[in-house]
Amino acid sequence: MNIKLKSLEIQNFKGIHYMSFDLNEKTNTISGRNASGKTTLLDAFKWCLFGNDSSGRTDFQIRPVDENGQMVHNAEISVRVTLGVDGETVTLEKRQKENWVKKRGSATPTLQGNTNSMEVNGFPTSQKDYDARIADILDESLFSLMTDPMRFASLPWKDQREILLRFVSEITDQDVLELDEVRFAPIAADILAAGAEASKDKATALLKRLKEDQKAYPVRIDEAMRNKTDALPEEQLIGRKAEIETELKAVQKELSDVSAASKSVSDVQDEIIKVKMEIGSIKEKVEAKNAQRRMDASQAVTNALMEVMQLEQKRDRLCDQKASLEKSIEDNEAEIKELGKQYKEVKSRAMPSDATICPTCGREFPADRIEEVKKEFESRKGRDLDRIGNRGQSYRNMVNAYVQKLNLVNDEIKSLTEKVIEADKKHKQAQKAAAGVQAIDYTSTKEYAQLEARMIDLNEKLSQMDDGDERRRAVKERENALQEALDDVNRSLSAVEANKRIDARIEELKAAQRECGQKVADAEQALYLIEEFMKLKMDTLSDRINSHFDKVRFKLFKTLINGAVQPTCVMQMASNGSYVDYPNLNHGAQIIAGLDVINALSTLYDVSAPIFIDNAECLSSDNQPETTSQLILLKVSDGDLEIVNE
Repeated sequence: MNIKLKSLEIQNFKGIHYMSFDLNEKTNTISGRNASGKTTLLDAFKWCLFGNDSSGRTDFQIRPVDENGQMVHNAEISVRVTLGVDGETVTLEKRQKENWVKKRGSATPTLQGNTNSMEVNGFPTSQKDYDARIADILDESLFSLMTDPMRFASLPWKDQREILLRFVSEITDQDVLELDEVRFAPIAADILAAGAEASKDKATALLKRLKEDQKAYPVRIDEAMRNKTDALPEEQLIGRKAEIETELKAVQKELSDVSAASKSVSDVQDEIIKVKMEIGSIKEKVEAKNAQRRMDASQAVTNALMEVMQLEQKRDRLCDQKASLEKSIEDNEAEIKELGKQYKEVKSRAMPSDATICPTCGREFPADRIEEVKKEFESRKGRDLDRIGNRGQSYRNMVNAYVQKLNLVNDEIKSLTEKVIEADKKHKQAQKAAAGVQAIDYTSTKEYAQLEARMIDLNEKLSQMDDGDERRRAVKERENALQEALDDVNRSLSAVEANKRIDARIEELKAAQRECGQKVADAEQALYLIEEFMKLKMDTLSDRINSHFDKVRFKLFKTLINGAVQPTCVMQMASNGSYVDYPNLNHGAQIIAGLDVINALSTLYDVSAPIFIDNAECLSSDNQPETTSQLILLKVSDGDLEIVNE
């Protein structure tokens, strides 16, 4: 669609008493000193079409004022715009009159607001039909983009980005994955199944969970390490045991030789040896059992601690979920409150006093027409109330759902808190039990008591025998010393065996720790690949969009310090060999950038419209970009307001 402004006629609009001028289809220059009315022409044009000014305001003052700054009353305001729309001439006219009403009992009329009337091609029309005819020509929001070089840059970046995405066809995740299939193979399935954002959330959650698990392993390993006891190396103990046993055999043989003279003495001695060996066996079994009890108690402490940590982690995740639900409830309650205000405002809305007065002739409608107007007003009011009520109910339903879910989460948190308390008690009980593990005294066993009694009997019997000399006692002392040394070695060997079992458990934990570390590395790599995928997709999208512009380009994402990719939309233009962000350009460069955007939008929407360029004096003939649209240049000069058609 090709739209041209053919003429503009203004009467009593702001500071302009009367002005009428024609424009050509290419370039028109309107010049004049500051405050001479250049911007007023654009305000009049926008007011006639859309009821707002060049800044988009609808509540601006259009009535002229006198030299004292007082509004001029009883002056009719009118603006007539003649457009060429694809070769067809369309004339739009809007007029505004003051509504003076003389109330009963008063001799002086009072101002009751203003009344607008509209015409299309000379035919009076209603506001609704007038707006519909203008909408048929061009949507207001698109019109603003096509007529004002500064408009696009003033939009929020998300709105800019949404418009730019219309320049390109959809780029699928599959298209981007195929750009580097080998590299993105580990994440392709998740990307295609749920999309990049969901895949990133999944990888982030997995990484967080794995790192929490990773923290627990040093605690468990340290707990096991503390259960180990100091002992000499096993090889040294085995060698020492062999030496003692060899020496003990020699001493026992010597003792046997000393007693060889008496078979009865020998028999008693043999029996004593047998009893001592049995006592030694009892010692070994009891020491092994003591070591196992300590290890079991330590394992119970570790297991109880892990249960506490796992329950606390689960409760923390539920607390995060609780905070999210409470935020959602708060936001929806705010929406419900706002809708309540809207509902009250609509419900109290009264029909305008001039709704039953004909805008053309100024007379009151017939009774049947008045009834129709009232019904239409009440019907529209009812629809508005229903719409607001339905929205409010929708938000209320969401709040109820969130509250129900929040109650469940609170119940789970309460339950988990009780479990944490109970698990912590178990952990403390296990610690107390571990600290209270008492070694079994082998001398307190029934078997030992029997053997000890037997030993006493045998020794007493032996003492009553004739052993021949003091040599036997000396050898016996040596034997006892060797036996005690052997007992010490056996106890140390039992401790070594217990340490072996603990070392095996530590190795298991370290292996699991290494496996968890590898999983953390894999999760970090997956998260990195997803972010690289998102960046590649944005690069591809940016290249395709920027190909539609001659002088500007758009930066559609930014990379954060941590390497993550965040969407954005920043317009840039080349300057002295580098690209400069739009806010840092001078005004002339900003106009050139805006015209480049309008040219691209004209191609995208197949629409051209008059372009109003304020402060156009900063443009020169050599830097003014080419455009197929009609240009209306507003320039500051030293003279009065005038128009030059080039």
